[in-house]
Parts: sequence; C-alpha cells; structure tokens
Amino acid sequence: MKQPLDMKAIVVHSFITNEYGREHHKLDDENRYGRMVQAGDPKAVDQMLEAFTSNKEGALSSDSLTHMKYFFITAVTITIRFCIAGGMNQERAYYTSDLFISSLDKCDSIDSVLTLTREMVGFYVNHMASLHNEIHCSKTVYNCIDYIYEHMHEHLTAKDIAEFAGMSSDHLSRLFKKDIGVNLSEYIKEKKMNTAANMLLYSDFTCSDIAMYLGYNSQSYFTKVFREYYKTTPLFFRNHSHQLPFPGSRKTDKR
Repeated sequence: MKQPLDMKAIVVHSFITNEYGREHHKLDDENRYGRMVQAGDPKAVDQMLEAFTSNKEGALSSDSLTHMKYFFITAVTITIRFCIAGGMNQERAYYTSDLFISSLDKCDSIDSVLTLTREMVGFYVNHMASLHNEIHCSKTVYNCIDYIYEHMHEHLTAKDIAEFAGMSSDHLSRLFKKDIGVNLSEYIKEKKMNTAANMLLYSDFTCSDIAMYLGYNSQSYFTKVFREYYKTTPLFFRNHSHQLPFPGSRKTDKR
C-alpha cells in the first residue's frame, strides 16, 4: 500500500528549512502581532511587512508572487481573528476581509501585494484604535451605532435612528456629539462614505451598484455626497487611489 506522505521528502525539506533558517511563523510571533493589532498599534504594519519580506516563512508556492498572495490570505485571516476577539463586529470583519482578498486579483507584482498588505493591516489597526476611543460611549449611542451598521444598505436619516432609540433626533444628535465628536447625521454620512471608499478600492462594483447598496436614491446624489466628503469623484478615487491618502478610519470609526 502506497503511503500518503513521502517521508523522505519531508525529512529533506525539514533539513533544508533548518539549514537555511527558513521556518514557519512561530505562535508567539503571531500572538505578539495580534496583540498589537488589537491595541491599535501602528507598529503592527511594520511587523507584518517584515514577516512578508524576511524569507523566514515556509514556501507556500514555488512562484514568489503566488507565495505572497497565499501569505496575504493567511495574514488577513490572522488579523481579523484578533480584531474580532478584540471587539470588532464579526460581520464587518469578514466583509472587509473579503474585499481585501478579492483585490488580490489586481496585484500583478510583489510590490503591489506589499502595498495591499500595508493598507490592510493599517485599516484594521486604525479601526481597533477607534474602537478603543469609543469604548466608553453611552449604551444608547453604542446600540445606535450597531443599528447603523446593520442597516447600512438602507436610506438612513437621523429621524430613523432617533425612532429606533425612542428619543428626539436633536437629543440623540447631542449624545453623539458628546460621545463620538460628531452629530448623528455626520456620523451616518461618514460611515457610508467609509464603506463606499472601501468598496471602490477593493471590489469591482460599479458606482451605480455602490450607490444602490448604500441606500442612495441616485448615483448623481451619491457622487455629490462623495465629492463633498473626499474632495474628488468616486471614479477618480478608484482610478487614482495610489495618489490619494488611504481612507483609513477616523476617530469615529467604531466597527
């Protein structure tokens, strides 16, 4: 009966790995990186990039670019696992990771994978830092933030959220201003624009599809709001994103 594993090949591979210092990442390194991400520490970006370029990881493919892409998928999986454990909304974590992974199709060089890695880790680090900033917001605001994310695809107004919370929109808006730093309407717009920016960068959805997904009545109105927020059109943003600041989460980005 033929053995399922070539033991000689495994022994040789193990010898080469030890001889040339190539080894799979240690669990301690993974945990150290994960704690940095959870804490919102920007040094996590450098640590992940070092792991990509150190040549200490086991080869996932004989092709360097394919190896990098496989390693990127592993990095995303590790990153969101620690983010979810640190309090990130699970649905948002998986949704954004899907966007990052799908963007690998556009990477045609090792440098482009490294750039995407920097953006991916930076996004989650900024998100977790924002989460820590908002940990002390009131239960009412916290529940409203969850409601906004769960209904991101709908046409949301301050009145809708106020009805959910059982209070006047003026009072709720003042609570948001106190706890988050912006009023309720601005928070809703910011979350929709952050989502739109990520969809433009990491998906192939058209501007019209994104506008519809985010509950805007027309693409023209969506473009108007996007331009007011990012000072450029959605199409220009998508085609020239490498020339623009990466739209990381601001202080108000909780989930």
